[in-house]
Amino acid sequence: NLASLTEEEKKEYFSQKLKEYKSQATVFKTFLIPKNNITAASFHVAHCIARHGKPLSEGEFLKEAFLECSAALFADFKEKDLIIKRINELAISRNTIKERILRLDENTSSQINYDLKCAEMYSIALDESTDISGYAQLAVFARYKSGNIMREELVKLIILTGRTTGLDVFKEFADTFMKMNIDLQKIVSVTTDGAPSMIGKNIGFIQQ
Repeated sequence: NLASLTEEEKKEYFSQKLKEYKSQATVFKTFLIPKNNITAASFHVAHCIARHGKPLSEGEFLKEAFLECSAALFADFKEKDLIIKRINELAISRNTIKERILRLDENTSSQINYDLKCAEMYSIALDESTDISGYAQLAVFARYKSGNIMREELVKLIILTGRTTGLDVFKEFADTFMKMNIDLQKIVSVTTDGAPSMIGKNIGFIQQ
């Protein structure tokens, strides 16, 4: 009971507790920081693989290459063994890279969605094409102001499963943006690839 302790005993008690806290904090920090660094590094590797369109399994190849050259590359470093240990701990297997890329995509999509909601106005550019599987798809790009920066981003790649008349494409586009809670009334201009379904005077996308 603290109330029954003298002033000196209280000082000694709190001093001991402070030492215990600092000891625990040091252990926690020692455990947490390397883990955070390793996780951050794996995200950087995943981003690089995604940016260059490489297979997900490239992470394992990169790790093998890191380890293969690290002994020679860091031969004159005092902490060579620690560096090699950290590379060994780097989690960049196929499944990990896949999970990292999905999280990066989710984060990027959320940021673009938020920026478009906050934008006073924006313009869009549409490009309809067909992939190698024969499915029609609509790439939607947006240009908008975020803070003091003008951005141009791919907002969505919409798979067109039904007909691809201008009206059908517009409905898919409108439904997608409504689900994302993006206000269509803020659109100030539309640029298309010039296809008849986009610019047709009766049921073209622009007419909607």
